[in-house]
Amino acid sequence: MKCRHCHTPLTLPLVDLATSPPSNAYLRTDQLDSPERWYPLRVLVCEHCWLVQTEDFTQADQLFDADYAYFSSFSDAWLKHAQSYVTTMIERFGLSAAHRVVEIASNDGYLLQYVQTAGIPCYGIEPTASTAAAARAKGVESIECFFGTALAEELVAQGRQADLIAANNVLAHVPDINDFVAGFAQLLTPAGVATFEFPHLLKLLEHCQFDTIYHEHFSYLSLTAVARIFEANGLQVFDVEEWPTHGGSLRVFAQRAGGPHDVSPAVAAMLTRETQTGLTQRDTYHSFQARAEAIKNAFVGFLLECKARGERVAAYGAAAKGNTLINFAGIRADLLANGPSTKDYVGLKIGGGTITLSKKPQNIAGKLTIPAGATCTVDLKLKQDAPPTPSAGNYARDVKDATLELPKTFAFHFTAAAKQIDAVGDANWNLYGQKTDFTYQGASPGIHISQLKTVFIPLQATKPAFQVKKSKSYFAQAAGKTQIQQSAWALPTSQIDVILPTPAPGIGGLAIVTGEGLSLNWRGLRDGPIQLPQPWIIL
Repeated sequence: MKCRHCHTPLTLPLVDLATSPPSNAYLRTDQLDSPERWYPLRVLVCEHCWLVQTEDFTQADQLFDADYAYFSSFSDAWLKHAQSYVTTMIERFGLSAAHRVVEIASNDGYLLQYVQTAGIPCYGIEPTASTAAAARAKGVESIECFFGTALAEELVAQGRQADLIAANNVLAHVPDINDFVAGFAQLLTPAGVATFEFPHLLKLLEHCQFDTIYHEHFSYLSLTAVARIFEANGLQVFDVEEWPTHGGSLRVFAQRAGGPHDVSPAVAAMLTRETQTGLTQRDTYHSFQARAEAIKNAFVGFLLECKARGERVAAYGAAAKGNTLINFAGIRADLLANGPSTKDYVGLKIGGGTITLSKKPQNIAGKLTIPAGATCTVDLKLKQDAPPTPSAGNYARDVKDATLELPKTFAFHFTAAAKQIDAVGDANWNLYGQKTDFTYQGASPGIHISQLKTVFIPLQATKPAFQVKKSKSYFAQAAGKTQIQQSAWALPTSQIDVILPTPAPGIGGLAIVTGEGLSLNWRGLRDGPIQLPQPWIIL
């Protein structure tokens, strides 16, 4: 094989991780008994330009297809990173409505949504149909195509050059890195800026991060290699920053050759650091295979010891890094627990909080162990979903007119022997024209009613009676007044699917149980209103 950039024959190996399927090619249940494609996963080093790269066995269109499963917006931390990036770029380069921002590999619009909010014209380029559709649903224009010089020429001909091009965690994903980079030089305006973020090869080597190696990552990048690739394809690096994302990343700033930006001293400093660390020396790469195998052997040994002691080890989620580790180590189902029990679980959307242990965990025989008698205290800040925009008309008018404010905080603690709710934030609703407040009185840890797939945490309604003051729905009109017998915070439950975990449905609703006195009258009902002996009302 020859180097993807400089075409030098490759003879220096970094690591051989045996074989594995593409890390993001998740199987559906109906595919589990069908054959699965596995490919060799080997990485080589170019001793001329020092580009580290996978050996060619797969094509980009086989990896980034219509079923591509990685959606950037699933990560709240990554959304914050993207929002911070947009704010910083606007301030640093004076971007306004007179400029244009383009993102390459724009995924589900996770970043460009903040550009749109700032009032700056933008569009994304994203080859995977699943994520491009999600971006369009947010109103983000997405060109569903792989990027390179051919597409750049088309866009320039249409007058769609960019003042800023963002390329976060995509430079490593392209097999034809020369054509890809040359496209940036074409698409940028003369004073335009392109930024690239990618995991830093220096960190991969320092910390033996072999789990960041998978088929979708064709290249493993240093500034040394990137600067040479850029120079050969019409770009110039003028600044570089280090970021902690993905185990340690670089953010590289580039402009067209001869652009207006002065080169920061940070560029020479990083190049010197990489040279002193040995990234341009053959011997640096020799020990990586043995280090990776030592980690693999220790991991397998740990799992075997756990099994021998009758302990269960669970694997949650299916990150690409985890898939590389599992496949390289040859781990199969016999060494892992079958997953959580099939009980129902409550999923809450949270905006922050703390988890505190009363006793410090201890390292006992290589295991992180929580001491006996320790109390775990959880204090959460909750996020309530915005209500959907109601449709016009009087159908379901009473629901459309209702307002609901759910608890904003939730605190509880538990030990090995007991559990207790400590505090629940106040809540209220305005339903059928009556506003009612609800508070937690510390009465109960909650009741799970499996038939309703709901956990009810008792609250105290501040009004003893519920009265229908106005009812405007077209088909069904409520009437009457009755005593409130019970009230609660209603939290939906579901069974966890560890293969395809879904976002939490929200933070529930409010419920009351009343006595007699309420009635419902459906339009066209011959026998008049129906009396409700002990209704449940859930909003």
